[in-house]
Amino acid sequence: MCYVKIWMTPRQALDAVNEAGRTGRFFVTPHANQEAKECSASRYDIQEALRTACDAKHQPENDRWRVVGKDLDGDDLTVVAFDAGVVVVTVF
Repeated sequence: MCYVKIWMTPRQALDAVNEAGRTGRFFVTPHANQEAKECSASRYDIQEALRTACDAKHQPENDRWRVVGKDLDGDDLTVVAFDAGVVVVTVF
């Protein structure tokens, strides 16, 4: 299981997120599933965005990481994740 912790560097967080995308080992919360439906993003789009993410920004106010990758159509997809093994909490 991949872990994204707040004490990680952005590179380490990005590596964990990319690994989750490569392996498919991530959890999508009900909130993120609803957000994904609203923007017509499938689990595979989320997985591709995690796999292709090239920047990770720490959000200190909620101890989460925001990453932007490409969905299966090549469009930007923003994913917010935290440390329970790469748990996707928001998608837009």
